[in-house]
Amino acid sequence: MEDGKINKLQLVFLWAMIANAFVFIIGLVTAIIFYPGYQFTEQFISQLGIRFDTVNPYGDVIVGALHPEIMNITFFLSGILIIPFFPAVASILRDKNIMNSIFFGLVALSGLTLGPLLFLVGVWDVASDFDLHVDVATNLMLMIGVTSILWAFAIITLSKNSFYKNSKIWLIDFLIIALILFVSWVLVFGKPDLPILRDISYPLYQKLVPITFIPYFSLVAYRILRNLK
Repeated sequence: MEDGKINKLQLVFLWAMIANAFVFIIGLVTAIIFYPGYQFTEQFISQLGIRFDTVNPYGDVIVGALHPEIMNITFFLSGILIIPFFPAVASILRDKNIMNSIFFGLVALSGLTLGPLLFLVGVWDVASDFDLHVDVATNLMLMIGVTSILWAFAIITLSKNSFYKNSKIWLIDFLIIALILFVSWVLVFGKPDLPILRDISYPLYQKLVPITFIPYFSLVAYRILRNLK
């Protein structure tokens, strides 16, 4: 795409991603407030969306949330808002060189899976179908990691003349991407057997994924809008 050019639909999709950060964080905080005694480091986000009390396959009693739809509606809205973002940002940023076009094409395809998976996390809570919920959530974490890796290669292969590289701030992207990749894949492959890292609870690792991933790409959308002014 020619630098400085953006159509109205792409503009809407960028703003939708910016709004997504506020939607998810506000929804998460509100759900926590309305869940009495919620332990941030010891309970998973999905527990905020459980519609009724249940016993998991390990024999643990899981108490349903008083207002589960707060979190589930947040999953739905966030999933919808994220769907068009990666195809839109790929069409805005990609260069004419073949390698960059391939990576941004893969970013668009990989990113398209995130919205439906996030939406389905809210459809199947732990109480309604434990195994299905875990499978969907695990695949979501896997694809967040995959999308992050592909995004890293896509911006690396952008030409030096790309407006995205006007400021050296884009180099910080790789630190954030590394963090997102690590915390998301811990949920898929397990914690590393290293001091401090192995002592962090899985629920805290899980919370770090959306708290880093969604705001980061919201900032990416904002940076693109600023550069295109």
